[in-house]
Amino acid sequence: MSFETFRVELRGGSATFARVDAAIRQLPHAQPDHDSMTSAGSTYYTVEDGFHIIEVEVADSPIQVSCRFTLCHPPSIDVAFLNFVRERQCRFGISYVENGTLLTL
Repeated sequence: MSFETFRVELRGGSATFARVDAAIRQLPHAQPDHDSMTSAGSTYYTVEDGFHIIEVEVADSPIQVSCRFTLCHPPSIDVAFLNFVRERQCRFGISYVENGTLLTL
């Protein structure tokens, strides 16, 4: 059995862990993810829109937001995920990492 996901990591900027965590927690349809494997200094959420489930980890020191989805979603996940990541990036002034390369929009 395989489990495939697509993941983008946002990091940097001047936002604090408390600010980012509160903003993620207050998103429509965001819920704590009690099924995730946790690590110290991180909080975990799922954000669902009725068609897609995006998993979010907010980690402290340094602040980073990891966003991912499983590949079993419908093709519409591409636009939904890109919009979700872009909104988080713009709101917190943070960059994203893709394949080890730090990028900004």
